[in-house]
Amino acid sequence: MPTPLSDLTSLQGYTIPALKRALHHAKNVADIVPAVLGNIMLYAVPDSLNGRGNGNSTGGNMGWITSAATGRSYAVVYSHKSQSIEIRDRNQQGRVLHSFTNATPNRDLISVFASL
Repeated sequence: MPTPLSDLTSLQGYTIPALKRALHHAKNVADIVPAVLGNIMLYAVPDSLNGRGNGNSTGGNMGWITSAATGRSYAVVYSHKSQSIEIRDRNQQGRVLHSFTNATPNRDLISVFASL
């Protein structure tokens, strides 16, 4: 079930465990997680960020946002298959619109999130 991430406490409670898992199991995206989160905070509708927990923990591999520019919804997912963070159209089964790894320049992130 999605958890609203509308304040700093809930956002940290969700992202810190996810980042710790990435540092251990998904090193190819661990460095870009803070930049992705920063862009989400800049370009999403306030209070539109939701996350899905992973098992019994609060941190998960998936979140949902609504773009402030267009009002469209997107899923932000860590894909084990592509070993990247993916932006998918509307939901977790949606078409992959963008993917990011540690090799993605911050400038590209800004362009992607500003255009959603």
